[in-house]
Amino acid sequence: MKSKHRILIVDDEPLNVKLFASILSVEGYDISSAFNGEEALEKVNEACPDLILLDIMMPGIDGFEVTRRLKGCVETKDIPIILITASDNADFKVIGHEAGADEFLNKPVKAPELKSRVKSLLRTKECQDRLKRQKEADIDCGCDGNEKEFMAENDRSLVLLAFDDKNESNSINMFLHGQPYEVIVANTAQDAIVLSNDRQVDLILLDGMLEGEKCFEICSRLKEKEETASMFWRVIFL
Repeated sequence: MKSKHRILIVDDEPLNVKLFASILSVEGYDISSAFNGEEALEKVNEACPDLILLDIMMPGIDGFEVTRRLKGCVETKDIPIILITASDNADFKVIGHEAGADEFLNKPVKAPELKSRVKSLLRTKECQDRLKRQKEADIDCGCDGNEKEFMAENDRSLVLLAFDDKNESNSINMFLHGQPYEVIVANTAQDAIVLSNDRQVDLILLDGMLEGEKCFEICSRLKEKEETASMFWRVIFL
């Protein structure tokens, strides 16, 4: 029998914790709760969750600092974290992403969006865990120095930009230049699908208006295929 996913909900408002728990518990998740940053870190040390739903504005250790600590620790860095905020401060997302957060939700949180984000991140984590176990198994089997060197040279993350506006894709490509990524560009929905099938893409940045919102068709097709289901994508509306 498949074990339940464990989700830790952290918010200093008990009503919010109760609301999020009621939304997610019907999906069969094992829910635990914490009401401040210190308690959250203790709960993670006691029993490592599969995902954390984390409020930003809390007394004492806030959500940003909790995220930094967890993402800076080898044992907890792979736990997906969804930061939640009632603020419309645009800088919060920048700070959160720099801290290592995987997703953001704004209050009031809509139940369908919460369920969708949680499901997507848990599915991605499952795929990442399988890949990690496979790599560990390959290492246990042993590989020579040449194989290790080849793996290191080809270990850069591959980012696919799917924009029909070439100026936009060029601007983002220039921004990513010098980062430890390899960037490839598609200017049509079909090109995006072909490239993602041909290459092991780690992240796709999609223009939300690509060919009249065909970006959602791309997402659906890629998520349906086992080879690309673990791919992480983000839709950008310009």
